[in-house]
Amino acid sequence: MASNARNNFINDQVEKIALKEKLKLALYVMIVLLFLNSCLIICFYLGQKTFSDDANSLNHMATFYHRENCLDNLMLYTVEQYIQNKTININSATAGGNGINDEMSDAATYYMNQCQKTEQQYNDLRRNLPPFLLDIQSQIDDLESSNLCRKTFKLPE
Repeated sequence: MASNARNNFINDQVEKIALKEKLKLALYVMIVLLFLNSCLIICFYLGQKTFSDDANSLNHMATFYHRENCLDNLMLYTVEQYIQNKTININSATAGGNGINDEMSDAATYYMNQCQKTEQQYNDLRRNLPPFLLDIQSQIDDLESSNLCRKTFKLPE
């Protein structure tokens, strides 16, 4: 009987130790899983922010590109109208238009309006520079100052 009670005591102790080890292992597995899941969630949100910033940066860079392009088109159509001594009409496609029923408008007026919108976007962009343009803020300011000629033609100051 004594050995039977002793065997039961030893079995109970072994089961308690085994249960403790299983709980420790489960706790370690949970900690590792939480760590991995948190890493994945952080990577997801960082990726979403990066792609969102990339899309916005493309729109901002388009503003820089369209600013120069718009002025070129405006000058081209204005000079061409003077040369031909007639109004040049273009199909000013409206947003969502199919190109068939869109109204015709004077090219110079159309590009004047587009240039004004682009210039407004550019000025808004200069007032609230996005983070990726902060490093070149001084260069953007130089483009809008009297230093433009000196910088462009490398003249002494």
